[in-house]
Amino acid sequence: MTGVLLLLLLQAAAPDPRVLEHVRAGLAASEANRLDDAVKELQMAAKLAPSVAEIYLNLGLVHHRRKDWQNAITALEAALRLKPELPGVRDLLGFDYLMIANLSHARENLEKALTENPRNADASFWLGLVSLEEGQYSDAIKRLEDAAKSKPKDPDLLFYLARAYDRAAAETRQRLLTAAPGSARAHMAAAEFAAFNGRTKDAIEEYRKAAALEPGMAGVHGAIAELLADSGQLVEAEESYRRELAVAPQNARVSYRYGLVLSQLGKSKEAIVHLSRAVAIDQSLVDAHLNLGKMLIQEGRLEPAEKSLKLVIDSDASTELKSTAHYQLATLYRKLGRPEQAARHTRLFNELKGR
Repeated sequence: MTGVLLLLLLQAAAPDPRVLEHVRAGLAASEANRLDDAVKELQMAAKLAPSVAEIYLNLGLVHHRRKDWQNAITALEAALRLKPELPGVRDLLGFDYLMIANLSHARENLEKALTENPRNADASFWLGLVSLEEGQYSDAIKRLEDAAKSKPKDPDLLFYLARAYDRAAAETRQRLLTAAPGSARAHMAAAEFAAFNGRTKDAIEEYRKAAALEPGMAGVHGAIAELLADSGQLVEAEESYRRELAVAPQNARVSYRYGLVLSQLGKSKEAIVHLSRAVAIDQSLVDAHLNLGKMLIQEGRLEPAEKSLKLVIDSDASTELKSTAHYQLATLYRKLGRPEQAARHTRLFNELKGR
């Protein structure tokens, strides 16, 4: 309840005039951020009018602002005892209990707050934190994702949501390692964990253990190839991509990544084969169309290059990809002796780069 509404309620009830005096002074102090003074005044009002729930509510709000969680709890609980139907109390009370690590009372109050208002994003957020502390990671993720619908850019919420996903993943990974410690999947899980933490050598070793156990498992050699390519070991990456395609010949993304490595190795003709295969399987691979266009220009195959690059421009690709496509088309039209079209794409390239 706002201070104005509290004053109106007290005036209607015609209490001891000293109550109004202390409440006015307390609310003024709170408004001026003199929180210690606000506490003193509202405590005096509560002593004089111990049956007015709204005084305890406002006292609890001041304690909450002071981060005096225990005294906030005491005041808010007093408000609810006097008026159980008082709205807008349960979520703050749940948060205050969370701050003193009383998780059971925090959960109880936050669940009641969501019963009162299912769209209370703060209550969902704080209940997610309770579940996170309790090790109930699936529930934490659900609650935090619900809150994120209303607060998609809240850094605190996103931090705890990431933590919930990390811990859920770690818990599931441990279940895998316990259930099948020597399996290919266990080695893959260990490899992914090592790769995530920047331990490339360990990750490759674990992936190779998985491949030795199950040579026909898709994704293993491709993952090794990604790590090798990212670390500049292109010859080794080429071999790993070749092995992956032997297992999964219709994987468009593997063909695309293989084509990129081949192009970096100067093997343009082979790169074109695999980039062409990638876009034939999956037309939505805009990056592959762009790189295919570049390779075709290098090989002097300008008409098919033009087709690939126009597909990029006509797609919903990023500004960066479209600007690169315009630049490549400008190069292509200069080679074809079409200066007006070259100038047009140069202008469009500059416009996009200037955004």
